[in-house]
Amino acid sequence: MNFETHIEARISKIQTELSACHRDLSLCIQPAEFTEFTKEATARLGAAYGKFCASIKWKVTRDWAAGTDSLKMGNQTKEYLRRNGAFRLIAAVDDGAFVRFPAESRGPNSSIDYPRLKIGLKRTRAVQSYLSLDFENESPIAICEGDRVETIRQMGARIPKSGKPVEITGHVRKALIEQATELSSLLTEFDKVALGVLRRDRLKMQIDSLQKQIRALTSTKVAFKSVHLPISLVSEILDQIVRLAGPSHSATPLLVKGPPGNGKTFLAQKIAEAGSVTFHKAGVNTLKKSNLGESAVAVQSLWATVRASTPCILFIDECDAIFGTRGSAKTDAISEEVTNAFLAEWSGKEEGVWVVGATNRRDIIDDAILSRFGMELEVPNPDHECRAAILTQELRIAGHQGQLPDNAARLTQGMSGRDLSTLAHRFAGRTPAEFPAIIRHIRSAANPTVDEDATWDTLVVSDDTKSRLQTTCALLRDAEGWAKRGVTLPSAILLEGPAGTGKTQCARTIANEGGLGFVKATLADLKGQFLGHAAANVRDLFEKARAVSPSILFIDEIDIVTPRRDGAGSTDALTQEMVSQLLQEMNGIVAQRRQVFVLAATNHPEKIDLAILSRFTERIDVPLPILEDRMRLMKLMLDKAKSKTNASSDDLLMLGQISEGMSHRDLKNWFSLAQRRAVGRAIADPDLYNLTLDDLMSTIPEAAKCKPHPKNSVRPSVPIR
Repeated sequence: MNFETHIEARISKIQTELSACHRDLSLCIQPAEFTEFTKEATARLGAAYGKFCASIKWKVTRDWAAGTDSLKMGNQTKEYLRRNGAFRLIAAVDDGAFVRFPAESRGPNSSIDYPRLKIGLKRTRAVQSYLSLDFENESPIAICEGDRVETIRQMGARIPKSGKPVEITGHVRKALIEQATELSSLLTEFDKVALGVLRRDRLKMQIDSLQKQIRALTSTKVAFKSVHLPISLVSEILDQIVRLAGPSHSATPLLVKGPPGNGKTFLAQKIAEAGSVTFHKAGVNTLKKSNLGESAVAVQSLWATVRASTPCILFIDECDAIFGTRGSAKTDAISEEVTNAFLAEWSGKEEGVWVVGATNRRDIIDDAILSRFGMELEVPNPDHECRAAILTQELRIAGHQGQLPDNAARLTQGMSGRDLSTLAHRFAGRTPAEFPAIIRHIRSAANPTVDEDATWDTLVVSDDTKSRLQTTCALLRDAEGWAKRGVTLPSAILLEGPAGTGKTQCARTIANEGGLGFVKATLADLKGQFLGHAAANVRDLFEKARAVSPSILFIDEIDIVTPRRDGAGSTDALTQEMVSQLLQEMNGIVAQRRQVFVLAATNHPEKIDLAILSRFTERIDVPLPILEDRMRLMKLMLDKAKSKTNASSDDLLMLGQISEGMSHRDLKNWFSLAQRRAVGRAIADPDLYNLTLDDLMSTIPEAAKCKPHPKNSVRPSVPIR
């Protein structure tokens, strides 16, 4: 299901619900019926209130028993009651709201709330009607139902304006009961009217809400035509857009996270467009000022502007650079000032203001800020379908008339939206045959540590090792496709073997041939000087790898980085911290939608921490090169050195035999010594430079001295010339 189909399905579902509401509304009490009830109820309430006032008049007259003064006092009481009070009908309904008659609207009125008024419903009753004695057209001072009278004090409220409680005397209570008894049939009828009015009002509110949802979804359909996200993410965003368009204009604060270049800012702008609300953007330049005290003022000014234009979206870009963890060594005083000021302004439940934040480093955002975001969405690198859609869209914008290669989506695995836009503009007007080369150029520009010369042709390892590495590369090159076929992708592989056998080159070759990002780490990159630094360094390393995913994270000499913690290795606190954090990150790789593949190298696997060792799903041996491999390496290095001497197969065999026991690094060091000898001959005239076999044979003794010789290695025999 694509985006438009998803939107149309939701609109169709709401329209069905809307039709049902309109049908139910036609069955509710109609204005004509309410007009008829109003005519009868108004007359009966007026007559009943007249009787009530007269009853009170005669009771006052009798109580005073002072002749004409008594009658005068009774008339004054009657006139006061007539002028300031009235009978009304009030119905407590099941949701705690009230329907009253007559209402100011003189029509089927909306349910209202009396502050602090507590009237309970009888069991099994959906509505309970009372005769209400009101003064000054506000809260009732007493209600009566049958032979029961409750005063305003009993109902948990106070008389309006004065705020004083009201005492109901016995004769007033008696008079109320008499009139309530006479009006019992009217009260019974009002039960039905109140239910009808309540149901009608609720249906009207529901219809209004559904119509707003349809408008919001329709505008989202238009605004999101250029947004390409998985349907699961779109569905969550749509829910919030609908809420923003609702009566409360409220939505759950949203933190959008993910690698750079995937349109987090663009998404926020499209959300504002879809919701037809104002868009405010704030970033480092907006909030972080040069002097202490200025940043807090900037935050307050921002919120004042935002609150004056509700409903709106407040978009905070690069939250990690603005709201750093307070108390952290990496967080400056100005960042702490901004964070404190923002927290003072933002409760996390701001009505009419939808706060949307963006970050690619959630782990370094202050916890209090994170707690305000009630919702988090990760915008990963586009998947197969989204990449194809983005490329098609961007090529159309760039004016490209041709077709994309069939394997375009697979070749662009791991590219961000920004990368795809760059690719489309560079590919516009080119032929499909040029597509792979353009991709390689863009990837190499984004990952300068990837060696373009690192190919399978230049990688000299045993056939078994190369075969296993090529299988791994094939899996990573099309990770999405293999995952859809149910293949479990590798998460970590350990390369074992003597020093200098090309383990790092193996990693670079997989990265280059697979079109993957490449991040290399050593002990110096990971181990901190103080507790807390190492864990942060490890997190930063993995975050860096995730930013260029799918990628290879290569950890060299992992036996030194993560020594055994059982007493056989280093057990200092900094190492413990580093190992623990590395375990957490390696465990998290499986749960991450962005593929990060850990490739590590070691000369001593027995020295690696056992927990770390268990995380490697495969261990590949990279031994010292055999004779045939050494001969091939010699040929490659001679070609690369642009030697004018054409080495025969016999020459290569001789060089291979002489170099028995040497590693790749030993051979490169040997060639470096030979080249310096050749340079020494050509200092006077560089054009005479030529690396000869004699240069190699003359420097073999010196190269042998520089080479470490393990006990199980064979020291090369060196012929004397």
